[in-house]
Amino acid sequence: MAVNEPTLQKSSNRTLPVDVGHREGLALLGLAGLMAFLVIVLVVTVVLASWVRQSGKERLTYRTLNALADAVRVYHQTTGEFPPTVPTNAQLLEYLNKVEPARKTVENMPPHVFRNTTAGKEILDGWGRPVSYVLDTATKRAKLISEGPDGDDPADNLYAEGLGSEF
Repeated sequence: MAVNEPTLQKSSNRTLPVDVGHREGLALLGLAGLMAFLVIVLVVTVVLASWVRQSGKERLTYRTLNALADAVRVYHQTTGEFPPTVPTNAQLLEYLNKVEPARKTVENMPPHVFRNTTAGKEILDGWGRPVSYVLDTATKRAKLISEGPDGDDPADNLYAEGLGSEF
């Protein structure tokens, strides 16, 4: 008798298998459970990877904004005033490069936050969009702004040195 063959019993001159699909049913149930477990692991992995990627972009943006804020502070300490509001941060970089200590601060920023354009070199946030610079002439306060993950809704904008703060 082979090892995996079901045992046959004789009853009233008929032979019936004793083990009728019992093992196959358990194997199918186990396979379904394993597939459900793998789907759950896959979903958790995708969600976690998305969160890590988003968190990394946010941290990069904060580091970029703070490094650029340091350069603007050095410019202010050296010249006694903030650079004026400019339409692009490429123009802000032109102002910062005119003052040696501010230029050195910008040069210490990681190269992957810069992009060369026809207007010049500009600084990007973690989502690949240019950082904005605004000087409020009434309060003499400057702001560096990233438009955040969606690039549209002001509620998720990121600012130098934390959400909504000025320097």
